[in-house]
Amino acid sequence: MRKLDEKQSAAVDVVNQAIEKYRASLKAIIKADNEDNDPIFIEGSTTTGHQCQLFVNPQEVARIILEYDYPTYRVLGQEAPQGMWDDLGRHFGLSEVYSFDL
Repeated sequence: MRKLDEKQSAAVDVVNQAIEKYRASLKAIIKADNEDNDPIFIEGSTTTGHQCQLFVNPQEVARIILEYDYPTYRVLGQEAPQGMWDDLGRHFGLSEVYSFDL
């Protein structure tokens, strides 16, 4: 039984390290000088139903997705909370956001 606990503990450590690594990369984006960050794409749709891609500031995206602990969802392969997508849409003037390339 002890061997199983050690394997589980090692697996949990790997997952936690991956989450922290992604979280740290988002924090670095937020702290970076605006001139160091190239714009990124977000994809979504307008209130009239037209699909679009927008260039946006990666710092703004990173700030919003960190509020929802997105690194945990991404590393675990889970769906991010709908509230995160809604907040991204409101922030960038879209009715829906489907993806971002951060």
